Amino acid sequence: VSLITSDIYNKKEMHATGKIMSDEILSDILAGFTISESNNSVIDPCCGDGNLLVSAYKRKKEISESNNENIKHNELLDAIHGIEKDPNLIQLTAFKLIGQDLENVNSETRTKLITSDLFQSYSIEKYDSVVMNPPYLRNEDLLTNEKEDWLNNIEKIKNSKSFIRNISQPNLYYFFVERATEMINEKGSAAYILMSKFLNNQDGTLLKEYLVPYLDALIHYPPSFFKGFAVTTDIFILKHKTRATEKISFLNIKNTEILRDVNNLKKIISRKIDVLENDYSVVNIDKQIINPNDNWRLYLIDPSNKFDKFISTEGLTTIESLFPDIKRGKAGNSGGSSNLFPKS
Repeated sequence: VSLITSDIYNKKEMHATGKIMSDEILSDILAGFTISESNNSVIDPCCGDGNLLVSAYKRKKEISESNNENIKHNELLDAIHGIEKDPNLIQLTAFKLIGQDLENVNSETRTKLITSDLFQSYSIEKYDSVVMNPPYLRNEDLLTNEKEDWLNNIEKIKNSKSFIRNISQPNLYYFFVERATEMINEKGSAAYILMSKFLNNQDGTLLKEYLVPYLDALIHYPPSFFKGFAVTTDIFILKHKTRATEKISFLNIKNTEILRDVNNLKKIISRKIDVLENDYSVVNIDKQIINPNDNWRLYLIDPSNKFDKFISTEGLTTIESLFPDIKRGKAGNSGGSSNLFPKS
């Protein structure tokens, strides 16, 4: 399948359309956090070549076998859903899923995969598990009429105004996040791979505000998982807001071996205890006090609060007292600034 994918798709061309295929380890993490029962319904609303859904299948089968439930191949497939615009990718996804247990493929074997644009569907169906690695495209690469169609779709589904209408430069994945989050049922969870950049830029403020009621944890890992692509990403763990936790865990993984043990990751987050170790750090922030206007990256890169201690040093002068106009620099892929402004 990897050979087929590399033969059909040029990596640079895929990146130009915002597509990045999901790493296997990260895919397993998303499945591990969102699937707790073998009969959980799963959807990836932009499934690409199906890596996230394959991890979901394996997770469901593992739970079934550990519970001696003996759920058949076709039954597992029946609860796994995917949507993808590219008909070639959707066929690769189907091939991967069906091939997970070839001995039990028969005339009744079906996949629940749809070749469609997510924003052309007005389905209000909700799921136990929503997993997603959405495409990333800058606002200037998006067509105005398409964006309006997407917003209309989102607003029709949720029956309220989209927060994206108040953002001047929304990335493509903003639309996917809002649409996908509306797919979580009342007992459900979601896990997304998203660009880190919005944690520390102006347009990210409203996205953070939108995510707060759902957000359980943010997992940061070394950018080497996406070699050859200049983008830094994190995993965002969500729960339906009726059962969401009171605190958001900001987990910064320094030793990538930790990522291989999903159960340990879940324990670290579920404890909601601050930790500062060589292999990882975790900071838990109460949702009642977290501020979407703040730089959330500091919870990851400065867990011991050294920055706040520094700016409280006696004798320092605030930047606002020196300049009448304070602006952020042009943000790079890391969410930083290409110009030097002390405030950032």
